[in-house]
Amino acid sequence: MSANLVFGGQLPDYEVNEHKYGGKLDYSNQLSDKHLLELTASYLTAHLETISGQFGTFLSYASPTTNLVDGAGNCYTYQATTNPAQNAGVRTSCFPQLPPAAYPNPSQGCVDFWCSGLVPGNPPPGSPAALANAQWLVTEPGPKAQIDKVKPYFSGYSINDQFRPNDKLTMNLGVRLDEFAYRFDDLASGYPARAFWYHAFNNEFCFGPGFTAPVQRTFDVNGVESACPAGSSPTNLQNFTGGTVNRAIYQPRFGATYNVSPDMVLRATYGRYVRPAATSYQEFNVIQQDSPLFISTFINMGYNGPIHDLHPDTANNYDFSVEQHLHGTDMAYKLTPLYRSTQGQVQFLSLNAQGVLAGINAGQQNSYGVELAFTKGSFARDGFSMQVGMTYLNSTIKYGPQPNGQNVIDLLNNFVSQYNSYTLAGNPALSGLPCFTVAVPGSPSVPAPCVGTNTPNPYYSQPAQPLFDRTARYTTYSVIPAPFNNANGYATPFDSTFIFNYKHKNWNVTPSFTFSDGESYGSPLVWPGYDPKTCGNTASTGATSGPQSRSGFIFTPDKYTGRFDTLGAFRQPTRLTMSLGLGWQPTDRVGASLTVTSLIDHCYQHNFPWDSATTCIYAQLPSNLLAPAGNFVANPPIQLAFPYGSWYNNTEIGQEGQKSPTSCSLEMNFKL
Repeated sequence: MSANLVFGGQLPDYEVNEHKYGGKLDYSNQLSDKHLLELTASYLTAHLETISGQFGTFLSYASPTTNLVDGAGNCYTYQATTNPAQNAGVRTSCFPQLPPAAYPNPSQGCVDFWCSGLVPGNPPPGSPAALANAQWLVTEPGPKAQIDKVKPYFSGYSINDQFRPNDKLTMNLGVRLDEFAYRFDDLASGYPARAFWYHAFNNEFCFGPGFTAPVQRTFDVNGVESACPAGSSPTNLQNFTGGTVNRAIYQPRFGATYNVSPDMVLRATYGRYVRPAATSYQEFNVIQQDSPLFISTFINMGYNGPIHDLHPDTANNYDFSVEQHLHGTDMAYKLTPLYRSTQGQVQFLSLNAQGVLAGINAGQQNSYGVELAFTKGSFARDGFSMQVGMTYLNSTIKYGPQPNGQNVIDLLNNFVSQYNSYTLAGNPALSGLPCFTVAVPGSPSVPAPCVGTNTPNPYYSQPAQPLFDRTARYTTYSVIPAPFNNANGYATPFDSTFIFNYKHKNWNVTPSFTFSDGESYGSPLVWPGYDPKTCGNTASTGATSGPQSRSGFIFTPDKYTGRFDTLGAFRQPTRLTMSLGLGWQPTDRVGASLTVTSLIDHCYQHNFPWDSATTCIYAQLPSNLLAPAGNFVANPPIQLAFPYGSWYNNTEIGQEGQKSPTSCSLEMNFKL
């Protein structure tokens, strides 16, 4: 496999420390037999600290490091290097380099076994570094972790009048005001080297429309920095020195109940409801001095600093219900159509495979459906009784613009466009150039005829892939798909429960069934292909030619569908489960119950290549880091042969990805 497609299984350190303080006041006054007035006021604040150690890598828990820096913030080598090839005492990158490049960076010093100390050497006299009077400065003290210490101040006020004009009609009219204030930390004071890192990042990285991530510039053998790639310009990340933000949102509410007859009731409600944005998604900070390398994660959405203007998502909810007891029977039902429209729907982005998330106001989400509840008899009485619940739900979202004007679909389309740029159909400039030259320091790989040692472009003759419609509505995902991550949605279109009961004197039997239609899943960012512009990664893989020698990858169409899978491209298996309860009550003081769960648990597969008889929910491969083989290996092991596999995160949306085994429990009760 390519060295850059990594798998990490170690458990990370994630800690949340919180102390909450708050209170609530309620006031009620029966003004008359027709009016009940209710007032409420509440306040909440918290001392909150979240620390995420993330996954351990070469750099996650590093020791102190130094850089050879001049007065303008430029970094220099102190000795000649071979990878990348540079002379001693010339300008170089300030950022750490991972293998197969020189590690640590030739401008850095450290105290670990791969270094020669915090001052590993001095540049030659007369070199650019010596002439610029470059000095060794401590730029990182050592510890590294993401940290959140934003403090919330939430208050809410409401007034409601319950109006009952007659015995048949009851109305509730009210309004609520929520105020959400956040105090942000000063991310400059107390971080003496942070200004250095912001300067270094903006000096070395470029970004532009259509790019999937910032691109780092390179330095040649004499320390001359390369230009930004075409269509990009130097980044302009800015730090933040603290402050507060406050948002106030009014929410009208209305409800009505009408008793048509002793057997029928009609209900209707409308309400505007707000959900406060989590503190963790308002301001992004790290313990280490180098924060721009972390906050640049969001640059493709237009965030050029650690503050994100995440506001509460607000929903208009409507529902109407008919409740009726069927006259002369022991049967009743409740039918409830519902509709919800949410503005600024908050969805999440993964920051790493650990599962740490960021939130964005993704767009406008609509959810509509109908609920049916039916009952017959009573479980407490002898004879047959039953309860039935059914829900149909359709939930879609239209993604809205982020600060740079692009939306989530645009970000996914950037990966599709990147692939198309390697095809002749999508990039006519490749005509007659079906290969790439081998990159050497100072001379990047470029399209070329297939001669000599040039690398063939495997995508050259492939058709260009269509872009996703940025204005369309898509099925809802709790977490937006990212590379090898978050490939499953969460909206279940149909769900039903049937509970039957038969009671005779002191014993009863209760079988129950659930049947659910599958959610949607699929992602365009699950199937990798090697980047023909990157080859000869001999230091890490030992390969000098072929796919495994490539150090870079791009996303390519799903091998099994021939296209980039859209959001909701596939349907999860439908699932049928059965459980059984048996009860026996011989006396008032003695009772026993036997519960058998998952007596039946069957998932009806859809005959996809990756289907497994024991899997009920599919998503990306396990760990959020494990990449399938793509075109790196012709005959990969079965675990890496498919873009999707069994989903094991059973706590994320309250569902289990695997069939459950049958289990039994017996409970005895004795009363003294």
